[in-house]
Amino acid sequence: MGYQENTDNYKPEIIYLRFGKNSHDLDAQTLAITLVETLNTIEQIGHSQMNYFRVSMNVRPFERGSFEIPIELHPLIVGTLFHSKEFLPVIKQSIDILVAYLNLKKILKGKTPSNIKQNGDTISVVASDGATVNVTHQTYNLVQNNAPVNASTERQFQQLEQDETVESFEIMDENRTPLFKSSKAEFPQIKRINPSVQKESLSESRTIELCIQRPVLERKHSSWGFLHDGEKMNAQMKDDDFLSRIEDGEKFAMGDRLQVELETTKIFDASLQVHKVKSRSITKVYRHTPRPAQSELDFTS
Repeated sequence: MGYQENTDNYKPEIIYLRFGKNSHDLDAQTLAITLVETLNTIEQIGHSQMNYFRVSMNVRPFERGSFEIPIELHPLIVGTLFHSKEFLPVIKQSIDILVAYLNLKKILKGKTPSNIKQNGDTISVVASDGATVNVTHQTYNLVQNNAPVNASTERQFQQLEQDETVESFEIMDENRTPLFKSSKAEFPQIKRINPSVQKESLSESRTIELCIQRPVLERKHSSWGFLHDGEKMNAQMKDDDFLSRIEDGEKFAMGDRLQVELETTKIFDASLQVHKVKSRSITKVYRHTPRPAQSELDFTS
């Protein structure tokens, strides 16, 4: 099923991208890469909060002689599963996180923080030059551990750096209030992927929906086979309550859906400078939805 733009009555999120230039033209590749990678980054951030999060980007007409680009961000849905009221807060939050992420990258200048300290829900980050900023755990993890987001930022600022006509880059909100601004001299530092402080392993947990492909009918914590977004995935079933329900005779079939809490453990690959998936486990099954019009398998006999 393809993605469709939601037709609910809503107001899209609007941001402005401003390219600081002395001339009245802009390289098409610079514009295209900036738009694509900005959208990719927002989607990656939002996807970590909502499994089926997707966004479309509409470019409004440019002002004459200006390279201040008005951008509308609209929610996309899969069929009719979601509505704009569910997506819009995530779009706004993802923009806020994007801005915080870019400002943190700007302060760190591609170097390892000299000190980090957790203060409740925030992390105090001290850059190598002594500059200090407080960010959320999610923002800090983007800089340190999110390879797709960092790769998008690297491609975007690599292009901005190579375009000799662009002297600065800025993001503004709907009222044209500056949210982030960087100069030409800062592009190489922002594009640089920061050395990861977390070199060993990390765990991430999120709520997603999985399609059962290969169940394991044993009471122990065995590895089940699933499909997620059309791709195969193995995860160890660790929800003892769910396993007890199966043992007590709950019926299910391959193709049934499970809404679960999925914990992913990653280890750092020094040769690639990224974290790779080591294991996945299901710590909680929230909902079991039988597949419609499908013969069920009774595993009690």
